Amino acid sequence: MAREPVYSAPFILYTDSTPNAQFEVPANRVAVIREWDLATELAATSATLGLQADGSAPEVVFAYLETAGVLSSAQWTGRVIVPPGGIITYTQATLGVGSSAYVGGYLLGPPLS
Repeated sequence: MAREPVYSAPFILYTDSTPNAQFEVPANRVAVIREWDLATELAATSATLGLQADGSAPEVVFAYLETAGVLSSAQWTGRVIVPPGGIITYTQATLGVGSSAYVGGYLLGPPLS
């Protein structure tokens, strides 16, 4: 039986001009969050990463990052499993100028037909 290769996938790519702040895991797939990078050009930024079982469920925050100021960054690495239909959420509590965030990992499931 041939195996489908596993690739790193961006779930959330957030910038000031494209504020993508959530990702819903497709049916028949499981997401594994591996990395979160937060960068700021100017001023401090604080943000959280969370999960929802579905759109009506409360958010559970599992990570918090903050940047210190000019040209600063912060990173979180780990393994968080998100089931099919689960929603990965990104929320900025304070907004620094030129903030950007990357949340990525693996999207696993049966081969696509």
